Amino acid sequence: MPPAPIFLSFPGCRACLAKPCDRLRFGRVFPGKFLFVHKRRGGAAAWDCPFVAGSFEEVRQLARATTLIDLVGFVDDLASQLSVEEHLRCSQQSYVAGYLDIEGRLKYLEALWHHGSLTVVRVPQDFLAQEKLAAWLLANERLARSVRNTAV
Repeated sequence: MPPAPIFLSFPGCRACLAKPCDRLRFGRVFPGKFLFVHKRRGGAAAWDCPFVAGSFEEVRQLARATTLIDLVGFVDDLASQLSVEEHLRCSQQSYVAGYLDIEGRLKYLEALWHHGSLTVVRVPQDFLAQEKLAAWLLANERLARSVRNTAV
């Protein structure tokens, strides 16, 4: 069987086979838009990817800026991706007391982060200052805008 070709997510990226950052381009592109990704599905590390959050403090700020319903959905989606060992090590029920428990969800995410089960990809705050990155992120938005304008 021939080796599978490697496609880069962003021109200039190192090889990342998971490409979760492609999902950041759907819809409106804005600084702070983010995605929780289970480490098995995220191929890049913070030191070689412009989309990966470098510290949990940044993750905490992103999570606090999102709505409760979105945060609950993100956390539940992430919890469904965990292996049995990861689930036993960091059970959501050990951290989250109820639906409105934002602090508990943040503590759960922090535990997953420290155990290496979580990475976060996001649109960098300074993405407009990086010409190639901005062109790549906004390419889908421009296409979507042009399609909407011609349909009207």
